[in-house]
Amino acid sequence: MDADRAGGVRAMTAAPYPADTRAKGWRFELDHERIRQSDTWALTPADLRPWLLMLWMVAWEQTPCGSLPDDDELIAARIDMPMERFVQIKAKLLRRWWKADDGRLYHDVIVSRVHQMIETRAKEAARKAGYRERTPPVVPRESRGTDNTGTGTSKETTPPPTAVAPLKVAKVSRPDDVTEQVWNDWNELRRKKRAPVTETVLTGARREAGKAGMSFDAFLAVWCRRGSQGLEADWLKPEERASGETPWQRNQRERVAQMSGGLVSAPPPGAKAPPSLVEVIHDSPLAIGRR
Repeated sequence: MDADRAGGVRAMTAAPYPADTRAKGWRFELDHERIRQSDTWALTPADLRPWLLMLWMVAWEQTPCGSLPDDDELIAARIDMPMERFVQIKAKLLRRWWKADDGRLYHDVIVSRVHQMIETRAKEAARKAGYRERTPPVVPRESRGTDNTGTGTSKETTPPPTAVAPLKVAKVSRPDDVTEQVWNDWNELRRKKRAPVTETVLTGARREAGKAGMSFDAFLAVWCRRGSQGLEADWLKPEERASGETPWQRNQRERVAQMSGGLVSAPPPGAKAPPSLVEVIHDSPLAIGRR
């Protein structure tokens, strides 16, 4: 037999749940309405009621959950109350707490909350277990196959995927009208741009060089100086077009300019001559004037 904290007599009772029961993050929710209707709350002076709340929260964090040690000094330390003050108000703070056969103190209201927690956890565990039973297990790919013996214990390893060889692009030879230096520089530029060198690319480049009135070698040289991935005739500046003149073309343009006193000069390659000018034929300009 053991005297309970209310002054009555109560038989020694077994602990209400296992000794390793813990909250493990489960929230201790206060039932405000039930607290206000509690006899203990009504009998406790207003200045002591915060200590009641602190006592309940400390008990919730203990192991087993919802209990207190039967040690006044330790309880006072847990709720940060001076020992002298705790001894004075112990009867009010520990009202309705009782001692179980495990030597710890329990309160019926907090014990009921712990039981609710345990029941909810058990239902959740059962729900998850039922889900696992209804869900077929995921079998690893290497263990799905069986051999011809029918034992079902052999492992049939899935062969690795066949590697796909990269598409090989036929190497394009240097055109005869392109110098080796310009060809090497242009190929290096294409490599850095991760752009292929194909017959289709060369055909398009040669077409643009023709539009610009430039030799293919000069067109590729300008391309290298620009450092771009592509180049079209319309993108060229006048000075870039002029850089594509052959020695013969440059010589004829300079001679026309000299003979006309600078009034007339052959246009740079790619530019149309005015309709009033007579083309310069071969090495000797025949005439300059209107048709």
